Amino acid sequence: MTAIGSGFVAFSITDSTPSSGREQLRQRLHGLVSVPLRPWSTGFSAHVEKNLPVQEAETRQERGAVAMSMQQTPGCVQPPDLFVRTRTAVITLDADGRVVTWAPEAAEWLGFAAVDAIGMPVASLLAEEGDDTALASRFQEEAGRAVRATLHRQDGSAVDAWVRFDQIRLSAGEAPFWLVTMTGLDSARYADMGSALLEAMFGNARTGLIIYDSDLRVVFANPALQRWPQISGEQLVGRSFADFLEGAQAAAYERGLRYVLKTGRPIIGAQWCNSDSASAIYGNCWADSFFRLEDPSKESIGVADVMFDTSESTRSRGRRSLMSRAIKRIGASLDVDQTAAEFCDTLVPQVADYVTVDVLEPPGRELKAYAIEPNTPMRRVAARSVHRLLTAEIPPEGAVVWPPESPQIDAMYEERPVVIRQLSESSEWYATDPVWVCELLDLGVHSAMAVPIRTPEVVIGVATLLRWRKPIPFETDDARLVEELACRAALSIDNARRYDIKNRIALTLQKRLLPQCIKMHSAVEVAYRYLPADDSVGVGGDWFDVIPLPNHRVALVVGDVTGHGIHAAAAMGRLRATICTLAALDMPPDELLFQADRVTRHLGEGADDVEDPAATSETCSWGALGATCLYIVYDPTVRRCTIACAGHPAPVFIHPTGHVEIPQLSASPPLGMNLLGLSSPAADMELQPGTSLVLFSDGLIERRDRDIESGVDFLRSSLHNAQASPDRLCDLILRTMVGSAGPVTDDVTVLIARIRATSEPR
Repeated sequence: MTAIGSGFVAFSITDSTPSSGREQLRQRLHGLVSVPLRPWSTGFSAHVEKNLPVQEAETRQERGAVAMSMQQTPGCVQPPDLFVRTRTAVITLDADGRVVTWAPEAAEWLGFAAVDAIGMPVASLLAEEGDDTALASRFQEEAGRAVRATLHRQDGSAVDAWVRFDQIRLSAGEAPFWLVTMTGLDSARYADMGSALLEAMFGNARTGLIIYDSDLRVVFANPALQRWPQISGEQLVGRSFADFLEGAQAAAYERGLRYVLKTGRPIIGAQWCNSDSASAIYGNCWADSFFRLEDPSKESIGVADVMFDTSESTRSRGRRSLMSRAIKRIGASLDVDQTAAEFCDTLVPQVADYVTVDVLEPPGRELKAYAIEPNTPMRRVAARSVHRLLTAEIPPEGAVVWPPESPQIDAMYEERPVVIRQLSESSEWYATDPVWVCELLDLGVHSAMAVPIRTPEVVIGVATLLRWRKPIPFETDDARLVEELACRAALSIDNARRYDIKNRIALTLQKRLLPQCIKMHSAVEVAYRYLPADDSVGVGGDWFDVIPLPNHRVALVVGDVTGHGIHAAAAMGRLRATICTLAALDMPPDELLFQADRVTRHLGEGADDVEDPAATSETCSWGALGATCLYIVYDPTVRRCTIACAGHPAPVFIHPTGHVEIPQLSASPPLGMNLLGLSSPAADMELQPGTSLVLFSDGLIERRDRDIESGVDFLRSSLHNAQASPDRLCDLILRTMVGSAGPVTDDVTVLIARIRATSEPR
C-alpha cells in the first residue's frame, strides 16, 4: 500500500511476497472496491485494487512478509513539494479489530515494525478506554467519517491524528474488514492547503489546465475551459488540440507542445488570439505556458498547458493603441467631411463593421445648443462598411431624417450612447425602419449602437455602428471608447464648421472689397484673375486695383496684407481705400508708398490697443504683420512707367519682341515696417507700346515645395515669347503656375496690363 500523487492509496503485491501469502490475500480481498479516503479534502479519494486478497487465518510470518513487501507503485507521479510533508498511513483490521496489514508509513510514523504491529489489537494503538467490543461499536458509529483521535507511539509518546474507519465486506456472510486511514493534523493542514492551491489556480474562470499524454491527446481538462469562448465547451478528454484550434494557430501550438515534450524546456506566456489583428479590441486572447510531465525515472509522459485568459488586458491595450492612433488621425484638417471620414476609418474594422456619421444642418449653418426635434434634417457626411451587400453609400445630397422613436434621436436627445446588444430583440430599432432592420438581420447584423457626436456646448450629430463579423455584441467599454472618439471628432467637426463659416464671411467680404469691375482705359488693356486660398487655409489679404489718374495716366496696384481670415480681408479693405485716397492726390509713386506706410503704422497702433477676445492666430495686427504693395504709374504720352515697391515681388515685362524682363527695384520694407522712415527711390522706365506688364502676388510664385526665386524663374521661362491677349495670358499663367499642384495655400492675384500709346498732349 502506498500514497499515490497527493492523496491516493493503493495496495500492491510484489514478487518478494511469498506466493502462498499472495494467493491467500487474493482469496480474501477478492472484489474489494474503491472507498473514499478523505472526504473532507475536495477532490481526493483512495482506491484499493480489486486483485488484492486476504486470507482469514494467516500466520504472523505471512502477515509480516505481506507488510514488508508494500512498496511504492511503479509509474506513480511524485507529488509536488507541498505534499511531500503529508503524513498519511493506511492499515487494515480484521473483524476482531486486529492489524492485518501495516504500511511502511505507519511503521515510520508510529515506530512499530511490521512484524510487531501485525496481529496487534487496535486498542493498543488508540488512547481510548474500553475493550475491543466497545471499540468495535465505535467503529460502526464513526464509519465513513474522519474523527480526531490520539495514537500511541512505540516510544511512549502520543500524536494527534485524523482517523477514518471504512468497513469492507468482501461477500455476503463474510466477516467485514476495516480500512483505517490515519493522517497527522499538520499533514492534513498541508494537504488541504495543496488542495486549496490547486482549486485556486485551476478551478476559476481565468485559469485553464489541459494535460496531454505523449501522443498529445487530452487526458485532463479543468472545468474553467468550458467557460472560455475560444475553447469548445464539449468534453475535451480524449480529443486532440486540433479540435479547438485550426490553421496557423494549430501548427504553432503543436510545435510548442512537441518542443516541450522533446526537450523538457518550458515555454512561458505564449500569446494567442482567436482571430485577426483587429481582435485585439473585441476578440478573446490567452497566454499559454507549457511544462513537460515526467515519471520518477525522468521519462516524459505528457505535457501540461496552463492557460490564462488575457482578453481583458489585451482589449485594454488595443483600445489605448486605437485611441493613440485616433488622436494623430482625427482632426488633421479643417474639413467636416474629411474629419468624419477619419472617424469612420478609425472604427472600421477595428471596432465595428459599419459606421455612418450624420450631422445637423441648421439654417444659416450656425449650430446652437437647442433641443433635438423629431424629423430634424441631417446630412450624412461619411460612411464606411466591410460588407459589399451593405454598402456605405451616402444618399443624394446627404439627406437623412431619423424618426422620433429611433435610437439615434434618443442618443442625441439624452446625450449618451444607446447600445443595442441584440438587434433582433430591439423594438425601438425595429420601429425605425422595419424593412431595413430585416435586411440587416438577414445579413447577420446582431448588435448596434448609436453614439452622439457632441461638444460640451452643443450636439453636432450622431454616429451609427453595426456589428456582424465580430461574434460578441457591443459592450459598455465599446460605448465608452466610441464616445470618447466621437467627442474628439466633434471638436474637430465643430472647429471645421466654424472655420468654414468664418472663411465664407471673409471671402464674401474680400470679394465685396475688391474691384467689382474695371472700366476700360485708353492707356492700357487690362485683365485680372483672383484665386482665393484653400478653405483649410482661409482667405488672405490680396487686392488689386486700376486707378485712373489725370492726363490719361493710369495707376496699377497689387498688394498683399499678411495673414488670413476676416481680419486680413478687413485690413485689405482699409489699405486699399488708403491707396485710392493717396492716389487721388496725384502723389509720385515713392511718396505715395511713404505716406501709406505712415498711415498703416498709425492704424496698426490703434488696432493693438483694442482687445479682441475672439482674436486668434489669424488676427491681422498691422503694426506686427504689415503689408506689401507694388504701385506703378504709366504715362502713355511719354511712354514712361514709374515703379515703386514696398516689399512686393517685382513685375514681369513681356516686350513686343517676346523678350521677358524683370526690372531691378530698390529693396524696401513692407508697409507698416519702415520704422526708420526711409524713402526708397522709384524706378523709371520707357516702354514700347504693346508691352505687357504682369503684376502678381507672392502666392503665384511661392509654394511649399518651391521658393520665391525658383518660382520667378519658372514664371519667366513660361512667359517667353508669349504674345497672347492679356485675358489669355492670365489663363496661361494660372494653368502653368498653379495647375493641379494641390490645395492653394495662399491667395493668387494676377493683373496684366498691355500698354498703349497716345498722341494727345499731356
